[in-house]
Amino acid sequence: MVSVLPHFSLVLTKLISLIRSCRPQLGSKQTDMVMRNFPRWVAIGQPLGPAEGRMLSRLLETLIVKTVVRTHVSSKLQKAESLAKPLSKHAAYALAAYIEAFNDPLCIIQMEIRQEFEPGLYALCEIMGEHARDALYVSLDNNGKAVLKMIWKEYGKQRYVGRG
Repeated sequence: MVSVLPHFSLVLTKLISLIRSCRPQLGSKQTDMVMRNFPRWVAIGQPLGPAEGRMLSRLLETLIVKTVVRTHVSSKLQKAESLAKPLSKHAAYALAAYIEAFNDPLCIIQMEIRQEFEPGLYALCEIMGEHARDALYVSLDNNGKAVLKMIWKEYGKQRYVGRG
């Protein structure tokens, strides 16, 4: 799995960009312009909803959980490992995709989807670390920086710090 992480992170960024939907007051040309970036199976009148946001969040959360890879070839007992460390190099791109979708002037991310997706965002923040966060922060515009600060602040509130 580690060898395909760059490709997987690209797919993940595309999936994250799909949780947005067109603003209701857009004209037909603007709507067509936005919908060109979506796959054909996403309809204008029926965008992805909270259930899809929850599933994408669960995917992100399961990537950092330690699991044992079972193969049919080897019968040796393997050590449980997480993809958090190798995925940490790519987590900033996924978070940047969310920030870009959040700041898209022609699109919105519904509040229900944002709430369902929060645990996945926090999982990305957990594996990303402060160094990658700072590098991402430098590359963002002012709106993106504000969103990243908001996400990191909320992540800091809910993060387990190991006291008491």
